[in-house]
Amino acid sequence: MSGCTEEVSRRAEGSAVRLYRESDPKPTIRKMARQLEVRHEALRNWIRQAEWPVPGE
Repeated sequence: MSGCTEEVSRRAEGSAVRLYRESDPKPTIRKMARQLEVRHEALRNWIRQAEWPVPGE
């Protein structure tokens, strides 16, 4: 069950990051996090992690 939950969480993170990147003008992370009903620290971390290079690529 946890594998399924983790997959859903990854998809939600990816969707949130994509939404942030495609927004014009860029909203504040706090405002977008409030709209998505997630903690702003989590959204900020997801965005930062998405910018890091993937090892081996």
